[in-house]
Amino acid sequence: MASSPVVGLIYDHLPSPAWVKVAHELVAGIDVMAERCSGSGSHGGASEELLRSCWSLALLVELVRGVEFKRSALFGIGEKPILADLLGVMPAPAVADLQSLERAFREHLVPLVLARDGELAAGPAFSSLLPGDADLIKGRTLIEIKAMVHRRNRDGTPRYSVDARMLYQVLAYALLSQERFSVDEVVIFNARYAHVYSWRLSSLLAELAGSSVETHELAAELKMFLKNPVDQCVPLGARRAALAVFERAGIPQVLSTR
Repeated sequence: MASSPVVGLIYDHLPSPAWVKVAHELVAGIDVMAERCSGSGSHGGASEELLRSCWSLALLVELVRGVEFKRSALFGIGEKPILADLLGVMPAPAVADLQSLERAFREHLVPLVLARDGELAAGPAFSSLLPGDADLIKGRTLIEIKAMVHRRNRDGTPRYSVDARMLYQVLAYALLSQERFSVDEVVIFNARYAHVYSWRLSSLLAELAGSSVETHELAAELKMFLKNPVDQCVPLGARRAALAVFERAGIPQVLSTR
């Protein structure tokens, strides 16, 4: 945990040395509790202390992702935080919710990860061209983890589906990971439904493109597009879409149709 790239960035976003100190204590405590759970071989689930610690860690990670500290749930703790303050941030009703999610992880995601060969990478970043990081990569399998509730059916029961935005996010990560990880499988796991979507990357790309696609060539084209979306080598439709985004953002660009 302490070696995670995202966790390492947390300390640069905290308002004072006192906050850095308590964040270090939180991360170290999570490492100890996680190692204890792993070493015991217990299948009884995570302790409430570990769940509360992870909740607070998630709030700290939000700071890395652009949430201002003064808008964070942590802001009310004050200038002299102690570890007990961080553990007290999670509301009581959230305990049962996290216990349910943790059980879904343990029963469905963990076996999936263990069934894949290779090293496990948590929170790997791929390129400065596209901010963001994947959740997990095990060997050549990229795993995106969600815990969201989607629209509901007419009878009020939850309805879960993968929308285009989520799918293209995972595909972008998979393509950007080619040089380092050579990902050939993508997985989306939603813990709230204990549901797993899994595709071979080449098959998914071919289905979306309507024909066979060379993964490494497409990865190179994506990097080229991210470096300069209006380059002459970029397909005209993509250049026009990029220009529209630039215009909405007030960024001047010149589009050539030659």
